[in-house]
Amino acid sequence: MHDPATHRDDTDFDFGVTALGSSFHGDWCLDVEHELDHVTNYLGPEGDPGGLVLLVEDLLRLRDSDLSGDELGLLWHATDPPLGGAPEIRGAERAWLDRLLSVVVPLARRAARPRPPAPHTSVADRVLPTRWWLSTEG
Repeated sequence: MHDPATHRDDTDFDFGVTALGSSFHGDWCLDVEHELDHVTNYLGPEGDPGGLVLLVEDLLRLRDSDLSGDELGLLWHATDPPLGGAPEIRGAERAWLDRLLSVVVPLARRAARPRPPAPHTSVADRVLPTRWWLSTEG
């Protein structure tokens, strides 16, 4: 079973580093100038708290692993779409993971903050958000 608080039934099957890496399809650079801007756009300003936590865990696990730089680069490019497009990180694999973390961690923290409830205009809106009984249809 999945935890409904961190998993929505309408989410993609791909998540974490593989989802992020595959988001760098060949034309991402038409929308933004910098790789990290693409990451921010892809994850969204609010982000999905559960998905962001998984991404941070993936990035930390890779960065802190005993894998060589070449092995990290191979894993990163394994997420690349068939026609390529992921940033080249050869020789700076751990630095790339740190750069990703510098964007993703603040997003995850922001997404994890409790949000205030939406303002309501009346008691009826708080108690019964839809007024189906007022419908003139039917």
